[in-house]
Amino acid sequence: SNRVCQDVCPVFVLPNVFTPNNDGVNDVFRPGNCSVFVARAQTVIYNRWGVAVFETEDRQINWDGRSSSGVVLPSGLYY
Repeated sequence: SNRVCQDVCPVFVLPNVFTPNNDGVNDVFRPGNCSVFVARAQTVIYNRWGVAVFETEDRQINWDGRSSSGVVLPSGLYY
C-alpha cells in the first residue's frame, strides 16, 4: 500500500535582525507565516554572556527588545 504523509509542522522562518526603535519597521521579532497548527513555541533569548533575558511560549514570540521583566535591553547580539 502507499504511505501518505502530510507535514503539518512547518519550519519557522525567523528574521536574522530586528530594530526595536519604534519606527514601525521590524520593531518586533516574530516568525514569518506562523502556522495555525503550531500551538506554542518555547523561546529563550540569551545575551552575549549567556544570560537568559527573555522567555515566552507564545508561538508568535513577539519580542520587542525588552527583558521578560519589561526593561529595555541595549543594542547588541542576542541568541
